[in-house]
Amino acid sequence: MEYQYHEINHMIKNLSCFFDVVRLVDPIHCHRIEVDQGITRKQKKCYEVWNKSDRCENCISYQAYQQQKRLTKFELLNDEIYFVISTPLQIRLADDSLYSCVLEMVVKNSNKILMGHLKNNDYFENIILYEKKLYEDALTQVYNRRFYAEKSFCYGYYNDRHEIIFIVTDLKGFKQINDQYGHIVGDTILYETAQLISRTIRKQDYVIRMGGDEFLIILDHSDEEGARRVIDEIKEKSCHELIYDHVEKKHVILNFGMAYDADFDGSDESIKKLYYEADQNMYHDKKINLK
Repeated sequence: MEYQYHEINHMIKNLSCFFDVVRLVDPIHCHRIEVDQGITRKQKKCYEVWNKSDRCENCISYQAYQQQKRLTKFELLNDEIYFVISTPLQIRLADDSLYSCVLEMVVKNSNKILMGHLKNNDYFENIILYEKKLYEDALTQVYNRRFYAEKSFCYGYYNDRHEIIFIVTDLKGFKQINDQYGHIVGDTILYETAQLISRTIRKQDYVIRMGGDEFLIILDHSDEEGARRVIDEIKEKSCHELIYDHVEKKHVILNFGMAYDADFDGSDESIKKLYYEADQNMYHDKKINLK
């Protein structure tokens, strides 16, 4: 499985609702690791959680890493039985490199019914699918407003402030398109617009459907010049890829507004300020497009 670095901490947080321990490990060097823009190896060895002074003889995470498949085992600690699931992952880092590691999930064996579900190969996939659907817009398959409301894009900012761009965009005359061509065409346009934006931005960036035909694009570690390039590229592509009337050669026109913060800290105040500024700038752009 491959994940973007900004998705990992969010996934671990949600998996922690189901498991007693959820962590990333480097099974080759026996380190517990954390992911932000890059990889941080913790001093404590991964086997210390099992009160051991060396690698486990039957290290399931090492085997999962070597075989590149999910493996499970039972572990005994202080007369308690634990069930361990080790799943190999690849994490796409901010520099676009891939880092291989293992996701460990541990649950205490206190419920035989639960253990039966954990042994089921579909259980882990169902949890991941649930987590994905929770923050995915059903129509456009990009992030939804809940993802924005829970500030899930803010992991890492509290300890590492850096540049960020908010871009608010919506579709010119979308209501008229819906009225004239029908909601099926309208839904298709929304989906294709969201996917075009997703293909244009980098893997560490975000596109969120805020509601209706409005989207929020978040560019991580980006300045205003980089944001303008993204906007220009989306505009150029929309002329050729977002055509909804081939007879009259009509294509989607997008309104854009952006806001920049050179020292974003992930606070509610900074998020609201950025979004408000980008939204106001979009409405200014919308007035220009009406002419």
